[in-house]
Amino acid sequence: MKNSTVSLKDKNTFDLGSIFRHLTEEELMQIPIDQEPGFYKRGTIIYEEGSRIYGFYCVQKGIIKIYKTGFDGKEQIIRFAKKGDIMGFRSTLTREKACTTAKVLEDASIIFVHGDTVIDLVKSNGDFAYDLLLVTCRELGEANDYIADIAQKTVRERLAEVLIHLRKEFDLDNEKF
Repeated sequence: MKNSTVSLKDKNTFDLGSIFRHLTEEELMQIPIDQEPGFYKRGTIIYEEGSRIYGFYCVQKGIIKIYKTGFDGKEQIIRFAKKGDIMGFRSTLTREKACTTAKVLEDASIIFVHGDTVIDLVKSNGDFAYDLLLVTCRELGEANDYIADIAQKTVRERLAEVLIHLRKEFDLDNEKF
């Protein structure tokens, strides 16, 4: 898809997520967005472990499973991304290859924001950089909790905790769950 800069009015129709809430109108105008949000069907791989990621993916709609694949081919779910979440930011900022795979679980609409734009915003907007740091710290905290859980909880306890987390994360009631 070819990049185009869209007007702020057009961007209001997109949900770039809370990570972009501190950007000025001028900064928002500088974000090149690939024409329209990309639409991804269930089962589509957005990016894979070992691939280069050249920007952030901002989820507008849908559910994406982010996972690592073990040496035996088994998938280890890292997290789920939903509306308002960003994906691929660690690899974008470090300019390393992706360490996870992102696969669509529920048909999704996703906006791609180029990495150079994101890095420029980190350098020029302290509030944006701070919000990104908070997202990174939250994910690191979740990873630390997960490591402790593996070592200290039984399989049954971990499964119960995952189910409770999914229910809360996706705002499911008893009928949907």
